[in-house]
Amino acid sequence: MTKKSKRTSKNIVRRVKYLQKSKLEKEIIAGNNPIYLSDSDRITYAYKRNRENKKISEVVNVSLEIKIKSKWLTIKRYDSSHGFLHRHTRVSIGDDSEIISVAGVKKSGKHSNWLTWSIKDIKAKFWFYKRAFLKRSGINQD
Repeated sequence: MTKKSKRTSKNIVRRVKYLQKSKLEKEIIAGNNPIYLSDSDRITYAYKRNRENKKISEVVNVSLEIKIKSKWLTIKRYDSSHGFLHRHTRVSIGDDSEIISVAGVKKSGKHSNWLTWSIKDIKAKFWFYKRAFLKRSGINQD
C-alpha cells in the first residue's frame, strides 16, 4: 500500500467514526406539554441538544397551532434546519403551501437564544398571526 492510500483509508475511517459519534451525541427533545395561549391556540416545540454538554444544537420546530372545527392546524412555525432561524407561514386553510421568510427573524446568537426568541415572538404576536391567517382563508373573525 502506498502512503497516499493509507491516508485515504484513515480519513474514511475517521469520517465514519465521526458520523457514528455525531448521531449518538444529539437527541431530539420535544416540549412535553404544549404552551396554551387560549382554548384554541397553542405553541408546540422541539429541539436537538448535545447529550454530553446538554447545549441546544438545533431548533427543530416551534409552531403556532390554532384549532378550527376540532382540528389543530399549524399556521406559523420556526426552525433552524438550514443553519439559521427562519419562519414558515401557511397561506390559508385551502392552501397548505408555506411562505418561507427571514424578515424580522433573529439572525445572530445561539440556538438556545433562537428557541427562546421564537417562543416569545409567537406569544407576543399570536393574535396578529391568527387574524391574518383567518383573513387570508376568508373566515369571518367576529
